[in-house]
Amino acid sequence: MMTLCGVGSAMFVFGQKLTFGTLGEKVTLKIRRMLYSNILEKNIGWFDEKENAPGQLSTVLASDAQIINGVSAEGLASQLEATCALLFGITLGFVFSW
Repeated sequence: MMTLCGVGSAMFVFGQKLTFGTLGEKVTLKIRRMLYSNILEKNIGWFDEKENAPGQLSTVLASDAQIINGVSAEGLASQLEATCALLFGITLGFVFSW
């Protein structure tokens, strides 16, 4: 029974990593595209300011999208896992010790 639980858990963890990884990649790609298109729509004078230098903008494209990816994919996955474990534990508790 323990082996069966371990195999089931491994399959669910693999599925979780796969789905939330794909979700995170798609969210990151969409955010980067939106940021890049907004940068291209700016007036040429906007790029003359020191905080809008090309190096700063490429750093923003790289770091901000990754931060949002970490929040959306990894945080959501761990919260979902904890919620499912809690519900499963409560259900088992009620089934075996009502």
